[in-house]
Amino acid sequence: MKWVWINSSKIGTSHLNSEHPKNQDAHFVYLTQNNILISAIADGAGSTTFGGYGAWITCRIIKNFFIKWYSSKTYHPSEDTVRILINDIRYQLLKTAQKRKTEFRNFASTLSVVLASKEETVFFSIGDSPIVAKSNNIWGVTTCPDVGEYASTTFFTTEKNFPRMQFIRSKTIFSAFALMSDGVGKISINERNLSPSSKFFQPILDQTKKSSTIGKNKLLSNQLGAFLESKRVSSKTEDDKTLIFIGKSYE
Repeated sequence: MKWVWINSSKIGTSHLNSEHPKNQDAHFVYLTQNNILISAIADGAGSTTFGGYGAWITCRIIKNFFIKWYSSKTYHPSEDTVRILINDIRYQLLKTAQKRKTEFRNFASTLSVVLASKEETVFFSIGDSPIVAKSNNIWGVTTCPDVGEYASTTFFTTEKNFPRMQFIRSKTIFSAFALMSDGVGKISINERNLSPSSKFFQPILDQTKKSSTIGKNKLLSNQLGAFLESKRVSSKTEDDKTLIFIGKSYE
C-alpha cells in the first residue's frame, strides 16, 4: 500500500479584499518511514489579529509531535495523549500571546487531523473544519463541522476552557480521506444531512487513482489550486479554501 495526495490552499475573497490580505489557513501532509500518514488543517479565525499565525503554530506542533511519536512507535496515540497535546498547543499559544502583549484568543484556529496506518485510522478535530472518508464505495463525514450556538460561530483551540473535541478511532478500511477548511466544507457537504457530495469528491479520487506519483502529485495539486481560485468556487464561498485529498495506491 502506498499513499498519494493532492493539496492546495487559496485565500478567500473576503480576506483578499481586506486591508491586510492573507490566507489564514495552515496545513501539511507527512509520511513517516514506517508508512504512517500524518495530515492536518488549522483554519485561523478571520476575526482575529493573529489567527493565521496561530494556525501555523498549531500545525507545526502537531507535525513535530507525531514525527517524534512514530519514530519509536507503530501504534496511534490514545485520546488522553491527544488531549495532552492540545493542552501543550494552548500553552504555547498563550506564551506567544503574552510575548506579543495581546490576548490569547487572537491566535484562535480550528484543527482537523488524520493519522492513518494500514491497520487503523484516528481522526480528531476542534471546530468546523470537517473530515470526509470513503469506505466500501460510500462517502461519509467522520468528524462533523462543530458549530457554535449562533450563526457563523464555532469552537477554537483558544477557548477559555479545554475546547470541545471530536476523537474517533476506526479499524474500517478507508480508500480515501479529505480534510478541508470550512470554506471548502460549505461547497462539498450538505449542511442539512451532513452528507458529502460524491459529485465533488469522486472526480478528485478518480484523478488520484490515475496518478503514477507516490506521495504528493504536484500537477494535480496545481490543478486543484486553480479550481479553488475559480469563479465557480469563489461565487459560492468568500472564505479561505484549503483541501487535502489523500488516496491509496496498492502494488
